[in-house]
Amino acid sequence: MKDKDLVIIGRNAVLEALDEHQPIQKVLLQKGITGELEVEIRNRCKELEVPYAAVPVQQLDKWARGRHQGLIALRSPVRFYALNDVVQKAYEEGEMPFILALDGVQDVRNFGAITRTAEAMGVHGVLFPAKGTAMLNEFSVKASAGSLLRQPLIRVRSLENALTELKMSGLKILGADLRAEQSIQNVSFLEPIALVMGSEGKGLRPHIIRLLDERFFIEQTGAAESLNVSVATGIALYQAQMARMNK
Repeated sequence: MKDKDLVIIGRNAVLEALDEHQPIQKVLLQKGITGELEVEIRNRCKELEVPYAAVPVQQLDKWARGRHQGLIALRSPVRFYALNDVVQKAYEEGEMPFILALDGVQDVRNFGAITRTAEAMGVHGVLFPAKGTAMLNEFSVKASAGSLLRQPLIRVRSLENALTELKMSGLKILGADLRAEQSIQNVSFLEPIALVMGSEGKGLRPHIIRLLDERFFIEQTGAAESLNVSVATGIALYQAQMARMNK
């Protein structure tokens, strides 16, 4: 599906798409529009956890060539799942929930490759914040070799709140951190877990690190300071899956 095919143009069409709970990547409202429409759109997006932004009219014109009535939505090529539904389904099937959480992975190719590995390593769902995450489009789907269309994706407004919810559901929160004192070799993956991986440049944000039950680093012998996030995630997921398969 091409990006141009993902655009929903005009007020009635966007409101209808929200009412039908279509998978929406982002809603864009023309900056300066106020009143009932702005309030309704903002409230609906908050309720449905759909990213929303007020943008200059020129940005809307690029998508819709002036036919937009000040409002467009970008339909997502992938489906989004509720966090509780994914965790509950794993428990109901007699499995230990295994969630991968991504904190600010913005590169499309990295996101796609990570999702492909997650599917191969038995991850039940990939959790990520709506803001500060790679655009999910034809390029990310291609990079994932189609895994984005099969792997349950869990988009949330607040990763912090979602991880707190997972703790309450009995999951242990693990995270990769170069400053950790424990090697991944010493981590136990034999329980319900959420594995948190940070962004390409900055790693995990401080308020996310504070939520971790355990931190670990991946041992290296070469001169590179750190691994690409896709590679690091692949190593961590493989380590976890092998431990869970051989318990």
